[in-house]
Order: sequence, then structure tokens, then C-alpha cells
Amino acid sequence: MGRYFKDIWEGLVTVLIGMKVTWGHLFTRAVTIQYPDVRLKLPERARNRLYVNMDDCIGCDQCAMACPVDCITIETIKSTPDVDLGLTSVGTKKRLYVPRFDIDIAKCCYCGLCVPPCPTECIKMTDVYEFSEYERNSLIYSFAVMTPSEADAAKAKLAAYDKEQAAKKQETHKLRERLEELLPMMEKVYSMTKRRELDGQVVPNEEKVFSIYEEHTDIIVKGAREVQFGHKVNLSTGKSGLILGCEILDGNPADSTLYQPAIEDLKNKYDIQIRDVATDGGFASLKNLKFAQDDGIINIVFNKVVGSLRNITTSLSMETRLKKWRSGIEAVISNLKRGFDLFRSEWKSKERFDAKVMWSVIAYNIRTMTRLCMVRLSALTQ
Repeated sequence: MGRYFKDIWEGLVTVLIGMKVTWGHLFTRAVTIQYPDVRLKLPERARNRLYVNMDDCIGCDQCAMACPVDCITIETIKSTPDVDLGLTSVGTKKRLYVPRFDIDIAKCCYCGLCVPPCPTECIKMTDVYEFSEYERNSLIYSFAVMTPSEADAAKAKLAAYDKEQAAKKQETHKLRERLEELLPMMEKVYSMTKRRELDGQVVPNEEKVFSIYEEHTDIIVKGAREVQFGHKVNLSTGKSGLILGCEILDGNPADSTLYQPAIEDLKNKYDIQIRDVATDGGFASLKNLKFAQDDGIINIVFNKVVGSLRNITTSLSMETRLKKWRSGIEAVISNLKRGFDLFRSEWKSKERFDAKVMWSVIAYNIRTMTRLCMVRLSALTQ
């Protein structure tokens, strides 16, 4: 029973304590604040409408990530290295354009969580609490100072810069791949140099490297002439001016070794008996002269003969004519080089080098045949 009355007493005391504040105001004279002319002073840490100082904003997006209701929308554009956006008031370098910084106050819950993460203290809660609007969209506050045209120009500049950097990166990647491809070549050059300079060995030409870009390149030495790099091409022509034989050679074989294979090749391809042969002086040798005689060739002329070697012809006039014809072949060679850019082949690899030469010969022959046909047609129409 005692416990029962004790609980009643404690309940009564609790109610009286709670009503103490109410009774205090009940007998206090009422004071009316003449709003809006008179306003109550807000607490120092009151949380009301947000404000952003764009001069200090670096576009880090920390405030937007901290917002629990996603009322902050930020868009940024990366600046190019040649643009100086300046510093914030705390000395932080600005690297991003901020074309959009919107805060939807209609969504804001005034939690203040967006303020502490800001590294430049550009966003803060203000004491402004009077911002009612008739339209909901009017509660979206835009703090960005960039115009749409300025933003478009910044985007275009960044796109051009990114494209340029991507091209440079791709070029660098290709260069790296190329250098990695050249590593075996570097080892080969090192080995070749060591064998020759340190070990005193004679390195055969076929084991040497004359070009790191085109491994198939040969060194071409002919008498006292300037050394050339590439491949020897042996051409055979007839009285029509057509190129009848073309052989792309490996290494630097002596011209005299090419005489017999060239004649055999022409005979096999065209099933003919060759009557007259005129060649450059480099093909001259007693061995080649005897071969031509045994093969049934009547007029055998080398453009330059030395020692006991003599041209064999039916007459002095025939020898002169064949020498002149051989000199005329230089025009064929020059025409082929100049007309089809054969001074230097830019087609990569040995296969493409060969293709360049052969296609040029085909094109030259087509042009020569066309010219011959036009001459004959012109003669028929006259």
C-alpha cells in the first residue's frame, strides 16, 4: 500500500516540475516582435541558406558527395596546361573550370554536412532564411560565373588537347614497340662490332647489318664509285626497248657472274636463239666471251674491254651500232628510275621492295608498248 501512494506522489511532483516553465510564462507579459521591421538575433551557428564563393571553388565535388539529399550539382571542365586559372584565397591552385554549380534549396535539409569537407572553405551556411518563391525552380540557385559560350570554348580546347595528347601517346607507344623490335638488331650490331674491332675477325657481308630500318639492305661497291646501299637489279632489254628480264640480286655479286645466268634466263623464257649481245664493261671476261661463242651468239660486244679481250662482231659497223645501242640503255635505266621513283624505295620489307621494282618494270613496259602502238597507228593513218 505504501508503494502505491509513493508512486502517486512522485507522479504529481514530476508534473509540477514540468509545468514550472509554463507557469513562468503564464504570468509574464507578452511581447510582440514587429517582424519584418524587428528580427530576433539568430544563434551564431544557425544553419540557413547556402552560399558559394566561386573565386575559391576548385570543383573538387567534396560538398556534393557529402550531401545526403543530392541537392548540389557540379560540372567541371579540365583546363589545359597553358591556362592559368589562378589561386584561391588559401593558396590552392585552380585546375578546373566550373561551368555549373547549382544548389536546389527546395531539397536542402540544412544539415551543414557540405561545409566541413570543403578544402578552400568556399561554401558556407548564411543567416538568410527569407527566400520563399512562387515557383519551385526559383529555389535552384546557380553560382557558376562561366557563360555557356565560354564553357563550350573550354570543352573544345580540352578536346583538341586530349586528341593531341592521345596522338602523342600513340606515337610514343609505337616508338617503344619499334625500339623493342630493334633490341635484337642492337645485339647483332654489338656482336658484329665486337668480332671486328675487338676479336679482329673478318665479318662476312651477309652477316653484317647495313640498315637498322631495312635489314635486307645490301652494300653495293662498284670500283671507285660511291658506295651505295640497297639491292642490285640486273636488267635485260631488246631492240624494242622493252625490259625482257629483271633480276633482283642479294649481296654484291660481280657483274661478270651475271652474264651467263641472264642469257640462259632469256633463252628459257622466250624460247629464242640470241644473235646479238651488248653489255656494260663490268660483264666483260674471257669466260663470258667463250660462253657466248659456244652458245651460238654471233655479235658479242662489251662496252669496255681490257687486256687480250676483244669484241667479236661481223663488222666494225655492227660493233659501233651495238655500242651505241648499249649506251642507249642508260636512257631506259634513267627513265625507269625517274619515271617510277626507283632512286629510293620507301616500301618496307624485302618483299615490298621486290614488288616495287617489278611493278615499276611492268608499268614501264606498258608505257613503252603504248608508245609503240601509237607510232604504228599514226603511220597507218597517214
